[in-house]
Amino acid sequence: MNRLVGTLESIEHIDSIHRLTFSVGRQKVHVLTLELSRVLEQGCEYALSCKSTHIAIAKELNATLSFANQLRAKITQITLGRLLASIELEVEGVSCESIIPSYRVPQMDLKINDIVSILIQESEFFVLADNP
Repeated sequence: MNRLVGTLESIEHIDSIHRLTFSVGRQKVHVLTLELSRVLEQGCEYALSCKSTHIAIAKELNATLSFANQLRAKITQITLGRLLASIELEVEGVSCESIIPSYRVPQMDLKINDIVSILIQESEFFVLADNP
């Protein structure tokens, strides 16, 4: 499970939907949730998490996408398995992992130290129970 730490900048509520915006270093992370199990305070740090299989990687991304979370990351390690590859990434000094099909690594020409965009749907993040 990936874990990023972000400072809560804003909370928007529309009916039972909540959109949270966090600063993670110089980048923004947006979280869309149907429930807030506790009161969150703007200006406070919170740990955000998402599954490795929910992080897509784009190389040389020049497109307008519906993904609000398009973070810049550096590839620090690539571990190829028969079917799946583990791509270790650094986002704002924090390590995270993306799991992608192994055959995509050579197709995308992914290499250690490449700067890539990682894409994560707003609904795939969740705020962990405790502050970091």
